[in-house]
Amino acid sequence: MNKKYFLIRTIVAVVISYCLSYFGTSNFISLFWQGTYELGLVMYALAFLAQCIVIYTIMYALQYKEISNVQVKLLWTIYFCAMMILLFGRYYLGAGINLSILELFDLSFNSFFHNLFNLVLLIPFGILFKEDHNKILVIIISIIFVVMIELIQLITKRGIFDIVDIILNSLGIAIGSFLSKYIPNKYKMFTL
Repeated sequence: MNKKYFLIRTIVAVVISYCLSYFGTSNFISLFWQGTYELGLVMYALAFLAQCIVIYTIMYALQYKEISNVQVKLLWTIYFCAMMILLFGRYYLGAGINLSILELFDLSFNSFFHNLFNLVLLIPFGILFKEDHNKILVIIISIIFVVMIELIQLITKRGIFDIVDIILNSLGIAIGSFLSKYIPNKYKMFTL
């Protein structure tokens, strides 16, 4: 009986994920992807796989009232792989620095979604913090972590050192840290 439900959940998850990819996710990725064609294909595959696992996990949780550790670890692994590609898989851009915060207030379509993406991108990372951490310490660690990412992007010339990215990514980590208290530790790959 379990094999039958596994097969049904898997087929439904793949079909729904395909529809989501066809009508939304692939368009979103192509709109903002700045990397090589090959890494873009990897991003499409990771997004598709993540959607399948999330949909499968939702159906599994509805049936069994729990989420398996394997599903959680798979999602975290995909998240970290996607982060590495997103942060360091861009084309060689050359060195650049942007210290203008005015882009935070640009409400044009591309800027708004770029800023929203930068905010949401590191929320899962913030979830890894223990709920009892000092929030000021979390903010300081977040800023240091994001500045290090921006510096690596600047040094490797895979992105620009952008103050807006620092603000939004740090805010995303802080939001994730706040949400951490609502997520049991068993759903975190590890805690900071």
